[in-house]
Amino acid sequence: MPHYAYRAVDDQGTMNKGETLAANENELFAKLHHQGLNLIDCQSSDKPSPFLFSKKVQLAEQVLLCRHLVMLTGAGVPVHAALEDVLPALPSALRRNTAMILQDITGGASLSSAFASSRMKFDALVPLLLSAGEKTGKITQALAFLYESLSWKREFNEKLRRALSYPALQMLLAGAAVVVLMMFAVPQIIQLLDMIGERLPLASEIILWGMRAFGAAIALVMILGMAMAVMLPLIKALHK
Repeated sequence: MPHYAYRAVDDQGTMNKGETLAANENELFAKLHHQGLNLIDCQSSDKPSPFLFSKKVQLAEQVLLCRHLVMLTGAGVPVHAALEDVLPALPSALRRNTAMILQDITGGASLSSAFASSRMKFDALVPLLLSAGEKTGKITQALAFLYESLSWKREFNEKLRRALSYPALQMLLAGAAVVVLMMFAVPQIIQLLDMIGERLPLASEIILWGMRAFGAAIALVMILGMAMAVMLPLIKALHK
């Protein structure tokens, strides 16, 4: 189902802009009319955003959203009202995305389908558990299990990052030491051997050749990385 960016006015003549899901323009017109809005114009984006440029919701933000929804739905608040209440507590980007989800739900979409078709990518477990909660009528329990699962995943990722940071630092320091030796110490040793008329053993020359090739490869990778860092924002801007 495509997303539509639209402009509409209410009975007081106030202009409203937004995005929502609809099968076609007729369905979009009916959905907006049900909300008390009159469609002026719209633009469809039938092609989904490329995965490379789709923004993923941070796990911490997903945990925050699920925690609020569990508390509110557990207190008997309907899901759409809970989403509306939680909006001010969310970061700006997620707030706009959640507002679109709320709009889709108000227009008749299910909670799981609204999250699955969201512009910002949620964890793959989110629409699956929400769908299970809708089918069983236990949406609060599904949200609670989702909150626990995402919290565990966030804690695991943080522990893994901390565990890998020290070895990564050691490898970086070792690589820096090798680079310093190859740039300063080894050339002086070769120059000294040339002065006394000696040559390095063949095995050492092979190692030096390999190190130079490795250094050239690293330099090429760094140049390509910097080029991609410059080009990706431009490509992303063209796809908007």
